[in-house]
Amino acid sequence: MKIQTKIGYGKLTITEPMIEDVYQIEQNEETNKFYIWSENGYNTLGIVEYADLDKAIQHVKKTIKTYFLDRGEENPKGF
Repeated sequence: MKIQTKIGYGKLTITEPMIEDVYQIEQNEETNKFYIWSENGYNTLGIVEYADLDKAIQHVKKTIKTYFLDRGEENPKGF
């Protein structure tokens, strides 16, 4: 696994080259908590928000680690 994290434009972007999705972590201006969303429809805004940015990052990393298993597939070689 090669999880990449980038900071910019008010959000944190987390990707893994073998997964065709981009996870974003942003801060909710009303609650000051962090929520996660992705280009493929993953969204925790209003459902689960994290007071701690580290916990949101750990949630995304866990989601990436189980990405293929959640789809009933084995992890690709080298993942």
